[in-house]
Amino acid sequence: MEILAQGGLRLALPAQRTHVEPGLPPDPELVRQTEKQVRHWRENHQLYLPSFPEEVISQLRQSLAPSIGSSWLCSGAGPWQPDQ
Repeated sequence: MEILAQGGLRLALPAQRTHVEPGLPPDPELVRQTEKQVRHWRENHQLYLPSFPEEVISQLRQSLAPSIGSSWLCSGAGPWQPDQ
């Protein structure tokens, strides 16, 4: 490296810093409830990750509506249609 520096070469080395805040440990009761819910989904064959069946996607689309002030409503796209 000294020889390269004497010749006028300068190298830039990439650097990255990651700041991690440890945070609080998860609430044991919430962990228990979440595990119970996931177990229920598995037992009832309702854990569709990573692929959802089309009928489930259709049901989800019909159950969700954009909220007032959402960017979709403000874009002038017209009234919300559940099948779109």
